[in-house]
Amino acid sequence: MRTSVNFDFVKCTFTYFWKIFVLVIWYGCDQKLDPRPAQIEIPNVTIKSRIEQGTDLQQFSLLFAYQDEYFAGAFQLPAMIHSMSFGNFNLLLLPGILDNGIKQTPVIYPLFEPYTTDLTLRSGEITRSTPIFRYKESAVFRLIDDFETNTLFTNDIDADSLTFISIVPGLEKNAGFIQLDELHPVIEVSNKDGKRGFPTDGSPVYVELHYKTNIEFQLGLIGWSANVPKVTSYKIAIRPKEDWNKIYINFTTEIQNSQLEFYQLVLKAAHNDAFSTSNIYLDNIKWLHL
Repeated sequence: MRTSVNFDFVKCTFTYFWKIFVLVIWYGCDQKLDPRPAQIEIPNVTIKSRIEQGTDLQQFSLLFAYQDEYFAGAFQLPAMIHSMSFGNFNLLLLPGILDNGIKQTPVIYPLFEPYTTDLTLRSGEITRSTPIFRYKESAVFRLIDDFETNTLFTNDIDADSLTFISIVPGLEKNAGFIQLDELHPVIEVSNKDGKRGFPTDGSPVYVELHYKTNIEFQLGLIGWSANVPKVTSYKIAIRPKEDWNKIYINFTTEIQNSQLEFYQLVLKAAHNDAFSTSNIYLDNIKWLHL
């Protein structure tokens, strides 16, 4: 006896199971390829300096992150790093600054050691980490002025004895203070003694500075050698800030190009007639290099 085949039934059955098969495969692949990310939360950082290295106050605006040596990105603090890789990983973080205070020049600050830690990341979980940063052992501090009792900036270049840096209550305890007016409108002052021993091979040289001011002021270098007279060159004009700010000034190129033996830090400012007095506060000046 010959049996007839209902092809419509077979076709419908095949189509039904094929759709089920495709859905199962799609769902499985979708879950595998697009799980919930793991998150690394970094609310802040801790700075640990030795007493002879001055203040712990830094202004690291960025973190450069590497996950198992692969660059994960640069993140503003507080940071939340999303990862699609799970399991055990090494996280390496480096502090970032705005070179010379310019928003368009974020860089890794080379004077600090990177922070590294091992983490276990799981899909959908938040892992918190607070990196600890320290200056590199090879960092050399040529000048530190915290203005607690006096200042190292006593070399009066402008020849007005009534424009100088005084000591007033400040950021942590005391700070340096400059006041200019119509009768005494200009200050130009440097640290007293020339510093030597700076690298001329392109190794990083920086000045760290806390400040607040209602006028613009300039910072630069005076350099000389035994057979070269003193040359003054201003690097940067620092703009007014109502609240305390920190700037990292990169003098690497200037020292590499000049190849001189001695240097002084020099500051210059002029009174702004828009104010009855022009006021500059300074704190925690550090001049250091690798």
